[in-house]
Amino acid sequence: MIVQHNITSMNANRQLGIVGKNLAKATEKLSSGYRINRAADDAAGLAISEKMRAQVRGLNRASDNAQDGISLIQTAEGAMDQKHAILQRTRELMVQASNSGVLDGTQENEFQKIQDEIDNLKSEYNRIDTDTEFNKKKLLDGSYSAQWLQVGANSGQGISVSIKSTSWDNTLYMTEDSTGASGAANNIIDGKKYNPDVFTLEDTVSKTVNGKKFVKQADGTYKADGVDEDLATLTAAMKEIDATKDLTDPDNKASVEAAQKLGYSVDTTSVTTAKASVAAAKTAVGKVKDKTETAVKTVNGSAISSLIDKVDTMIKNVTTERSKLGAVQNRLEYTTFQWLQNQPCSRRCSRTFHF
Repeated sequence: MIVQHNITSMNANRQLGIVGKNLAKATEKLSSGYRINRAADDAAGLAISEKMRAQVRGLNRASDNAQDGISLIQTAEGAMDQKHAILQRTRELMVQASNSGVLDGTQENEFQKIQDEIDNLKSEYNRIDTDTEFNKKKLLDGSYSAQWLQVGANSGQGISVSIKSTSWDNTLYMTEDSTGASGAANNIIDGKKYNPDVFTLEDTVSKTVNGKKFVKQADGTYKADGVDEDLATLTAAMKEIDATKDLTDPDNKASVEAAQKLGYSVDTTSVTTAKASVAAAKTAVGKVKDKTETAVKTVNGSAISSLIDKVDTMIKNVTTERSKLGAVQNRLEYTTFQWLQNQPCSRRCSRTFHF
């Protein structure tokens, strides 16, 4: 008996199917470049690869975040560079003004011309502080504090950045005298209102000044009976202040005596009245409001020279903040470079082909 069969061809067909399936997988891997294209290729390897993939994608985004942070820091640092330039010029002008033995402060009023340039430098300095921003965030006005830069793929992987305010020193002035009502202290805003807490009266004097009642406080000071008192009667008719002379209104109601250093700050100010023998004993009121000083009567070169120290302090403050920003920028660059170099390699080692 003869049995007809086709086992050989069936076996060949089975082997052909196996080879074809392996060939399809190999072709898929070669065309995609990945060793793992589906979970069946390597279940454990896929889990590791996907975890790495999340890390790498997170780091790619974090790298962009870091670049944005670097751009922000460069914006702030560039503005501080201009502030440094302004302060260097201001210091140069202060050194020039200290040479009072040569400059004419009475007729040509050369000191005031120098002060005019300093006033413009101050305005630009303050404008930089006010207007410098990145993505609508103010950078130099002191409000940029404890801001978070996410530079890692996971939570908590970031840097906290703060930029302290390096504002202008408002006592940085040379002219000595003031004119009109604007010679009042800065607690008198343009001569309109004042803080009644600033005057300390002697116990032996009357407690009523120009019809305004002052109430003695627990700390020994006298506070005006009211929140804000209008000082128009005190300042409306004021004439020019000389460095050590009284400033008196025509009605002889009140006078202000100013004895101040070189610069716009007032060291001591006394308020007196002719109707009642009341006097505040050399009570410090504050600094004279900027941009109100006009005439220069006498100038002390050594006193102006002392203002150079104030400029040096401002330069030091700007330098400190600028150096901090540079350190943060370097940190961002180093960290981002290291992570982006290492993580993609780990991903390739677990998922891609080895040739």
